[in-house]
Parts: sequence; structure tokens; C-alpha cells
Amino acid sequence: MTVDISREKAICMFFNVEANKDNITTLISKLDDIRSDVCYENESMKPIIARVEVIQANPLLYKRYPTMAEIQASRQP
Repeated sequence: MTVDISREKAICMFFNVEANKDNITTLISKLDDIRSDVCYENESMKPIIARVEVIQANPLLYKRYPTMAEIQASRQP
């Protein structure tokens, strides 16, 4: 069984905070400010933070999480 972890949830997991709207908005803004994003290497339950350029340059090493909207859209018939 696979567990869908959204980008928003993964960011909160990394920073060990509750996944609520305020925390998500604040943390996404902070990551954007430092040109970084949440991703994972082998295990989606272990999020890491990396520079966007590094993630883009190494797509086989760093995997991005789908956003909540992407997960919801994929579940639509």
C-alpha cells in the first residue's frame, strides 16, 4: 500500500509542525525565499530540503512530492 504524501504535508513533517494552513503558508514562503524545496531520496516518509537547482539537476536522485491539488486531481474519475 502506498501512502500519498503531499508537498505541504512533507514540509510540515520535515519541520516537525502540525500540518495546518498557517504553518503550510509560512513554511512554503520561507522555502521560496531561500530557493529551496522539500523532496526525498529513497523513502517518501523521510523528507529533506534541497536547493531547487540541485533537485532539478538530479531528478533521478531527488524526487519531488506532489501538491495536494495534484493528488486530488489524480483521484478524480
